[in-house]
Amino acid sequence: MSHNRAVTLLELLIALGLVGFLVLGFSVADVFVHHQVSNAQRRSVLQNELAVIVEDMVKQLRHAIGSRLTGEWALAYNYIASSGERRIIVYIDYNSNNPNGCRDAISSGDREIAYRYMPNSHQIVFCPDYLNQPNVYEVMSNRITGFQALSEPFIVGTATNYSIPSAAVPSNFISVVLNGCWDPSQANYVCGTPENPSVTLRTRINMPSVSVN
Repeated sequence: MSHNRAVTLLELLIALGLVGFLVLGFSVADVFVHHQVSNAQRRSVLQNELAVIVEDMVKQLRHAIGSRLTGEWALAYNYIASSGERRIIVYIDYNSNNPNGCRDAISSGDREIAYRYMPNSHQIVFCPDYLNQPNVYEVMSNRITGFQALSEPFIVGTATNYSIPSAAVPSNFISVVLNGCWDPSQANYVCGTPENPSVTLRTRINMPSVSVN
């Protein structure tokens, strides 16, 4: 004797409810994981972008050349109050012919370069020939929210205008602090939130060709 059991409407509703609950749970988990991965990826991209800028500064400032005895500065750091712009201007051994620490005139082959932080556009730009073409530059990032170059040993100070080397700052290294944000202009999420991460990099940059004697 066979017994055929039909699925009741109640059982069908319960089954559909369980399936819907599982699908909803998987969907929420997928959205959460995607959100977390996206935020982590943004932070990683931002950190790499700032690291490239710092590495470029380290590479370029290795060629800075100057002498305190003769009054030849190697690096000048300037803060422009009217615009908030900050500039590192570096006199470099562009033709790499100064093994004894004596630099050439710019007309003879050496050059001034500069890094300029423009807060209104959140940009850091690189000027390969600052003296002759100060407004010809390469945009390195448009995610910058802060930039400071502090002369040692005043790494906790707020010095805004100085030259290296000089009688006041007889050093051949600086401490650079660079702040960045994924989207500095984002209105819905402020910098530093998981959706709009921020990163700060700080490094000490040596200038071995700068005389401090």
